[in-house]
Amino acid sequence: MSGTTKPTGGERALDLLKRFWFPLALAILATIFIVQNTQEIQIFFFAGRFTAPAWLAYTALVLVGLVVGLYIARRRARGAGVGQGKHPGK
Repeated sequence: MSGTTKPTGGERALDLLKRFWFPLALAILATIFIVQNTQEIQIFFFAGRFTAPAWLAYTALVLVGLVVGLYIARRRARGAGVGQGKHPGK
């Protein structure tokens, strides 16, 4: 039996807060920004023009950014990132 103890739920929560305070702060700020912008806006995308609530457009952009960030993180975790010395034929 070892002399180590398992961290309690509060200690685990504090550890997560210490590790992820910046993304959490950004998520809170983005949520506040989205909630406060409820007016209708015009969106120009390629040849189309759309009218939508601003919160919907901002939420879509946040989700696209999240997907791109997760994709990049996943590729880096696999070691397939650009600039890591991986060259075909070597």
